[in-house]
Amino acid sequence: MNGGQPAAVMTHGFPGTPSEMRPLAQALHDQGWTTRGILLPGLGPEIEQATERSHSDWLNAVKSAQAELQQQGHRPVILIGNSTGAALSLQVAAEKAVDALILFAPFNRLADSNIRLAWPLIRLMKQVKPFRVIPLDFENEEVREGIHNFFPDANLDDPEVQEGIRNAPIPLRVIDQVVTAGRKGFQAASQVRVPMVIFQGVHDPVALPADTDRLIARLPQAPRLVKLEGEHNLLDPTLPF
Repeated sequence: MNGGQPAAVMTHGFPGTPSEMRPLAQALHDQGWTTRGILLPGLGPEIEQATERSHSDWLNAVKSAQAELQQQGHRPVILIGNSTGAALSLQVAAEKAVDALILFAPFNRLADSNIRLAWPLIRLMKQVKPFRVIPLDFENEEVREGIHNFFPDANLDDPEVQEGIRNAPIPLRVIDQVVTAGRKGFQAASQVRVPMVIFQGVHDPVALPADTDRLIARLPQAPRLVKLEGEHNLLDPTLPF
């Protein structure tokens, strides 16, 4: 969205699309900001290319959007990232001149310690069905919009279609790129020296509060930490905060 001089690069999480950032982007635009919501390569409508893309492709997409806004003369330019997008934003901020960061539910490692230990073996598998363990609310309009980015012709009111989506396999190579993004974001944190706000759901089962504390401990300067009574999705405009 084209707006005024201040600008924000908005990076979604996995398995998401720019639509999850749209309500916040609109709110910033209403305040005079220019916003750029990028699609991470190989996600959303490009999901068929997912196995051909890597963490580096995602990182380069964020860098390109940030560089374009700076070349256009926007100041300040800030990065806003959600989950995996937060990890990518940290990496860009460690390398490039950005003015500030706003991170939502910053993913930096797998929440389950047993899975972390077994990951070197698990990652050798071909695929996994994440929606068997990640609940999908087919009544939620934001969830429906996100699913339609992957399956545009799907009848989401059909119970058989819903079950098919829950059983949809995702190649583990793609999940491994998410794990890589989180790890590299955590490693980059020690090089990030810009003002930062972190929003953390106190009941987040994906980006655990303890893991966010672990991330904060690596930062050279303390961020503003905002704890919310929520889980992993903190960008739903219907939430009561």
